[in-house]
Amino acid sequence: MQLDYNNDMNKGYPGLIGSLVNSTIRTKAAQHDIGFGMGVVSGSDADKQIRVPINDTGTLLFDADFVTDNVINLTVNGVAIVPVTFATSHAATLTLLTAAIALLTGINAVELGARSVTISGSDIDIVVTNIIITAGSSQAGGVFSQLYSSIFRGFTVHTHKQANLTHDTAVYSDKEAVNYMTKGDILVPTSKAVSQDESVYIVVGGTDAGKATNEAVSGKNVATNAKFLTTITGAGLTEIELNKVMPI
Repeated sequence: MQLDYNNDMNKGYPGLIGSLVNSTIRTKAAQHDIGFGMGVVSGSDADKQIRVPINDTGTLLFDADFVTDNVINLTVNGVAIVPVTFATSHAATLTLLTAAIALLTGINAVELGARSVTISGSDIDIVVTNIIITAGSSQAGGVFSQLYSSIFRGFTVHTHKQANLTHDTAVYSDKEAVNYMTKGDILVPTSKAVSQDESVYIVVGGTDAGKATNEAVSGKNVATNAKFLTTITGAGLTEIELNKVMPI
């Protein structure tokens, strides 16, 4: 028989619906595994899929042409390309560099302009580092900028599932039908402390992808039509209100 009770009871779990009054739930297919209470955006097939927002595309831009004897090195998601040596012209060298990037597993690369390359992956964050050009009479500088563009759809609703051999925790699995809320109250995980009535954004990419935050970082966090209903002093679980207009 239980004789002791905790006054600080758990407030719920991610994806718990706060109220069914004036709420809307929709369904689309998961583009990848998606946890409960996560903010989701349109997938590759916007009519059928949703996913958590990730930085899966970016642009590599150089500030000058390549010159004779230049050797170009860089890494994509920690994996180095085969070094590219200048070949006859800047244009020809850029083509070789694009091909070298595209050889990396799971990575696509396309020449975007005279000095730029678009780099993308399949459902993975793309990070380009160690952009180093050596040798030659001059060396161009290179900068990689992550690009993010997708449409906010809602927050995933909890459903009763079990962990299995593939997943340590219960999730919506890849290609599974996902229930997500577009209007109403729902409990969601946050990446940091938030305050009541602040606007809700979704973290893009990284280990917190899909979690709610109050930080409006242009190009990195996705704006939503929601607000926080409760205040918490650190990362945790809180309630939000989505696109809700209470009846008069």
